[in-house]
Amino acid sequence: MNPISMKLKINFVILLSFLSSCSQVPIKNTEWCGDLGQYGASCFNTDNEETRDIPLPEWNEKRFGMLCTDAKNFSEWKKVILKLCKLPGARCTYTDRQKAHKVGERIETFILRVDGIPELVP
Repeated sequence: MNPISMKLKINFVILLSFLSSCSQVPIKNTEWCGDLGQYGASCFNTDNEETRDIPLPEWNEKRFGMLCTDAKNFSEWKKVILKLCKLPGARCTYTDRQKAHKVGERIETFILRVDGIPELVP
């Protein structure tokens, strides 16, 4: 694992620990998009079943300035969040854990979709 990726994960864990120690933190519904190369992008939401595809010309305009990472990194974050929820004094509700699982499922669905496009598989 590269040092930058590890540093981001450590900072993310520290932030989550700090926030969860103060009060219950709601998981905000946000849209996440994955780059599909010449096919544009495929997007999903963290807190609902909505998905959308963005054609390449529109995606080329929209993606400028976005942060990118491998989709598998988000699956790792899900594991960290669920591990934090098991710590003594954690204020994660059953609903919080279910939301984390749902986000993980949506990411895994995206990974499977990308793996199904031969031109994108290394």
